[in-house]
Amino acid sequence: MTPDLTTLQPLRPTLYRLAADGRSLDFLFAQCPQCRQLSFPANAPGCMHCGHAIDASAQVARPGGGTLLELT
Repeated sequence: MTPDLTTLQPLRPTLYRLAADGRSLDFLFAQCPQCRQLSFPANAPGCMHCGHAIDASAQVARPGGGTLLELT
């Protein structure tokens, strides 16, 4: 029996969400209000590019994909 993917909830909702297709992930980034660059994860305390506080920044979703390099 195949699980119903539309009922699955993310383990880390600040990192990703289920994409509109119901099968893939969108990663969540914060857009810095100062330099407009994206930082990951969206709940980071400051911009990784300029250091500006990003606690009230806009959240931007980008399609997910990648390769698992390590597991602990």
